[in-house]
Amino acid sequence: MAGLPIEDRALLKRLGLNLAAPGARDALHVLSQDKSLIGAFEAPVVARSRELTRVSLLPDGPKPALVLGDDKGGKYVPVATAAWGGMALAPYVVEANVERSRWILDPFAFIQKALRLPSQPRPDTTTENGRRIATVHIDGDGFPSHAEVRGTPYSGRQVLDDYIRPNPFLTSVSIIEGEVGPKGMSPFLARELEPIAQEIFADPKVEVATHTYSHPFYMQPEKAKKDEDFHAEYGLRLNIPGYKTLDYKREILGSRDYINSRLTTAQKPVKLVFWPGDALPSAETIKLAYDAGLKNVNGGQTILTKANSSLTGLYPLLRPTSGGLQYYAPVINENMYTNLWKGPYYGFRDVIDTFELTDSPRRLRGIHLYYHFYSGTKQASIKAMTDIYQFMRGQQPLSLWMSDYLDRVHGLYQASLARTANGDWQVRGMDGLRTLRLDPALGWPDLGRSVGVAGVRDLPRGAM
Repeated sequence: MAGLPIEDRALLKRLGLNLAAPGARDALHVLSQDKSLIGAFEAPVVARSRELTRVSLLPDGPKPALVLGDDKGGKYVPVATAAWGGMALAPYVVEANVERSRWILDPFAFIQKALRLPSQPRPDTTTENGRRIATVHIDGDGFPSHAEVRGTPYSGRQVLDDYIRPNPFLTSVSIIEGEVGPKGMSPFLARELEPIAQEIFADPKVEVATHTYSHPFYMQPEKAKKDEDFHAEYGLRLNIPGYKTLDYKREILGSRDYINSRLTTAQKPVKLVFWPGDALPSAETIKLAYDAGLKNVNGGQTILTKANSSLTGLYPLLRPTSGGLQYYAPVINENMYTNLWKGPYYGFRDVIDTFELTDSPRRLRGIHLYYHFYSGTKQASIKAMTDIYQFMRGQQPLSLWMSDYLDRVHGLYQASLARTANGDWQVRGMDGLRTLRLDPALGWPDLGRSVGVAGVRDLPRGAM
């Protein structure tokens, strides 16, 4: 998608393509268009020549999905399918401007046709036992902040009493050692903050995680500094006295050991690291976490709202690296809904839009609530959180800890499908994943002949 190597004429010929004469930037018009593949998904086709790769088709070449013409009789085909797959070239994949992006191409239909994908079972991370999966995970930022409510409790206390305890959802919670502990920014507060953290981690609905020691705002600072837009508005990490050099072992292993020794019990140790800041750790840092027995999550920026509902806002679920998989947050946190926590503080209520838009017309995500402790500080954010939790309760989802959800995503990554000579499907490598989405064309599974199938439920988004 987007680009095509055009220097190799022999390769183009083998693909049934030809490089048209460059010509002037003439006005283009649409000669033909397959609306099942392009122009009827999110954004219409608008003929434009800027960034266009001027490719045409040889006789008996690919099947065009979009043909453009100029006033001199030139024809250009930026979208086509063929026996070898398909191509969708800029600027006819995504329409993008400063304010928003939208798909011009229908990515579902195009990939299905280009790769000639058959109707087959599809591993699914959104649903289990016929119910939509829900996760809740909390980054430690803002734990020592005071809530703007009567008594001005610490945000850690506010979140425990208002969000965690009253709601039935399993919740994965992290703290930043440098905010809470005696070797952090405010050691004199540790005797007040640590008991709250201990109380949170003792809750039977809570799973324990670390959000590192100093919360690096850039997980690879030297690499980040090379970006022309680099601006360390808040520095590189929390300003902890005596901590001068970023040490990933101290960040991950040290904070884990602190939490295990002072805030939780041996029966309930730290299970995960929630990546802080830009959440782009190196492969070596990811491997460090895995070698320590810690799962990992955060990164990605999945956000869809009624004001900007495009599926271009949907990020991948994970990032493969040589050090292991980085699992992205399935839905982004309140920071993106509140203009980087500069207001409006009620903005996170729009995550309900995200939950709805990723459920219909296609279920693409579960219900994934991800926030920071500072969402317990503002009157407006507290009201927004109350509304969000009320919505979640009304959906009656299946609640999972983040560590268990990541096992489902890992199953999606490594699952394999095969078909036997008699037409049966074999599914392997599912790890914690327990759901297959079935195309109605496959019919109803024969439960009497199936092995390991607990049941099937017909839902609006397909049989599960």
